[in-house]
Amino acid sequence: LKTFANDVVSHIASAVNTQKVGSIYLSAPGRVLSEIKNHLPKPHSALLSVVVDGTFVKEPAIDLLIRFRPDLLESAENLRDQQNYSTANRPPKK
Repeated sequence: LKTFANDVVSHIASAVNTQKVGSIYLSAPGRVLSEIKNHLPKPHSALLSVVVDGTFVKEPAIDLLIRFRPDLLESAENLRDQQNYSTANRPPKK
């Protein structure tokens, strides 16, 4: 678990340094989350905006986005409306 946490932290550090990341959104099961937070350097810990504890394997990606960024709820609902009314979801005419 510690090796995995170190790998995740190294990828976070690489992204922060190369892409000038302004905030970090982190989601993981409890034990993994605590290991990652323990290995995260202080400058990167300061960038943590939202931390969500849990396993979201079966949750749709759009729901995870809303969980992290509630300000995008209206945009996500508009996107869902567009997907529901797309030609791909309409039954063929008889």
